[in-house]
Amino acid sequence: MITKHPISLALALLIAAAIHSPATASAEGAETLLQEGVVYMRVGKFDEALKSFGKALKKTKDAPTRARILLHTGVAHGVMGKLDRAKKEFGQALRLDPLVAPSATETKRSIVELFEKVRAGLTGELNIKADRAGSIILVDRKEQGKAPTTLKLSV
Repeated sequence: MITKHPISLALALLIAAAIHSPATASAEGAETLLQEGVVYMRVGKFDEALKSFGKALKKTKDAPTRARILLHTGVAHGVMGKLDRAKKEFGQALRLDPLVAPSATETKRSIVELFEKVRAGLTGELNIKADRAGSIILVDRKEQGKAPTTLKLSV
């Protein structure tokens, strides 16, 4: 005997639509282009890598993905000797995702150092409130003042 479950069918159609939605396809396309660019970089084709990264950026609005694309774009520019452009890309990547970083084992040491200089130059504002006024604030085990306060910290 065949029973119909319209709710189950509707749910299946909704899931299928979500999996194949343009947003998902765009995100997958961006990831594919990012990986393509990384492969081009590994074989020394930096102009081709930059083209792939540029296309990838156009395909996604996802901040962590854009940060990774911009990071790799910066690395490519750095290796090509375009250090000002590399710094710009690194800064944009860090603004989107402060935890993004180049691989220390796969990236030239001078490029990693340039990235770290950019990171050190970026600051963020942290507004702190506490249940008890006057609570001591520690950042990296160093006293930074008492709550409530606003701190400017390196990213």
